[in-house]
Order: sequence, then C-alpha cells, then structure tokens
Amino acid sequence: MSRRRILALTTVVVMILVCLAWIARSHDSADMRQRMDAPQQHRQIAVQRPRPTLQPPTERARQRQREREAANPKPTAPIVLDLGTDTAEPLSFEGHLYIEIVDTDGYPVEEAGMALRGDCGRTSYRVTEGEADLMVDEGLCTLIAWRQDGALRTLSDRVEVDVVGGDEVDITLVLPTERTGGLGVQIEEDDAGMRVVMVVPGSPAERAGLQAGDLITEVDGTSAALLSIQDFVQVMTGPEGSDVDFVVEYDEDTGIIAEPIVVTRAFLDG
Repeated sequence: MSRRRILALTTVVVMILVCLAWIARSHDSADMRQRMDAPQQHRQIAVQRPRPTLQPPTERARQRQREREAANPKPTAPIVLDLGTDTAEPLSFEGHLYIEIVDTDGYPVEEAGMALRGDCGRTSYRVTEGEADLMVDEGLCTLIAWRQDGALRTLSDRVEVDVVGGDEVDITLVLPTERTGGLGVQIEEDDAGMRVVMVVPGSPAERAGLQAGDLITEVDGTSAALLSIQDFVQVMTGPEGSDVDFVVEYDEDTGIIAEPIVVTRAFLDG
C-alpha cells in the first residue's frame, strides 16, 4: 500500500474518533444540566416533646406558666426542623429549670441553699426570695435545698429530674416550717450502742442528765447498736420542741444502771 493511501486512512480514523468524543461530551453535559435543574430533596424531622410534670405546681408556678403560654402560644402543628438548609434552628442541649423553695405552709424561704448533683454538674447555690432560674445540661439531675438553723442544717427531700434539651421544668423544694432542734451532745460508736463523748453546757442533753461516758443503748424503742452514727445523728435532730426517748446505761457503786431519759430538742446557736 502506498504512503498516500495510508495517510488518507489515518486521517479518516482520527476524524471519526474526534466526532465520537464530541458526541459523548455533549451527552454528559446535558445529563449534568438535568441533574442540576432537578429540585433538591431535604430530609425533615418533626420534633414534639411532652413537658414533664414533677411536683404539683404552686400558684406562682401556675402564674408563670400562664405568662409563658400567653407570650408563646402553642403551634397547632408539630415544629419542623429542615436539616437540609443552613437556616434550621440549632438543637438545644440544655434544659431550663424554674425552682421554688418554700416551707410546708407554702411561703417562700427567704434565705436558703440549694445543691445540684448528677449530669447537670456538682454545684451549690445561695437562693434568696425562694426562687432560682437555671440553665443546666441535659441528663439526670438531683436537687436538694437546705436552711441553716443555728448550728444545725434543715434539709428538703431530694428531687430527681431527667432534663431533656429545650425543656422548661418547674420544680418545688419544700423545707419544714419549724426550726430544726438538737440535743447538744457528741457521741461515738460502741459495740453496745452509742457512747456519750461530750455534753454541751446548758444544752437539752445536760438538762436531761446525760453525762460523758454514758452508754445510749436504745433510741425511740430501737437498739442503738443497729444504727450507724449517721442514722443516730439524724434521729437526734428534729423539729424544735419535739422529744426523743433514750435508754441510758451508766456505772454506779451498786453496778450498771439502765435508765430511761427523755430529751426535748431545742434550737442550738451556731
């Protein structure tokens, strides 16, 4: 075959390849334009969480709830978060706690302390006017309030709440209206009960006749040997003016004497 014929065939093959490449490129461009013109699909999540109720609301809590509902009326449809755009509202990982500290008569405790424990942290607060307004991390949270009554501290019951991000929760902590009283005695554990180490001069324990060295074997009908020292201290404290019954053993010339003693709890200056 001559060189001219070979050159002509080569030219024809090259032109055919160029045409095929141009046709393929045109097809890809049209397919890409079609995909770009198609509407984007966004994933949507409907979020609707119930509001927990932990304590029977006080009148102040109900009034605050009415004010919040008036300022933010509830939507008739679930809130929809569009996660496919940059305009969606960010999810909250904190809960809002509205806390009231009241006495058993329902009046706010003017000066109190409050402690938080658990997933919401380990923090203590001083609370005035009986109200606290806190933002805390979501998770299981334990709250307790206290009031200092002279040398003793009065505690509320513990309240646990499972905080969910974005929730608003009303919590009421109740402290006894009566001041807490004590006996004015220091004790230590003994195999047979609790041994009196020291009696505070002028205290209810001294007025009842307790002395250092006495062995308390019973308290309010329960063997003192069955109680831990923490349980015994809790028994010794209670409402001011209330009584606690002991059985006390002490040495006399005639031997060991067991004697019942009644001690009236009283306010102890701090």
